Amino acid sequence: MKSSSIREIAKKKGIAVRNLGKIQLVRCIQKADGVRDCFATLSVRECSLIDCLWRNDCSILHFKSCSLDTYR
Repeated sequence: MKSSSIREIAKKKGIAVRNLGKIQLVRCIQKADGVRDCFATLSVRECSLIDCLWRNDCSILHFKSCSLDTYR
């Protein structure tokens, strides 16, 4: 999902979007929704939330941030 779309979701929930990156914004939205703020964390490896709005981006961002040594 594009950052602009995430910012719109955050604004609708009353979250100040200034100076926050995509990961921080999604985590703030998750907290506002009363769910665990697990976006782009190690939790993606065991995530069973198939219908999560953030699932695709979560997986991509998490695995991009990991070095190959993590999996050896």
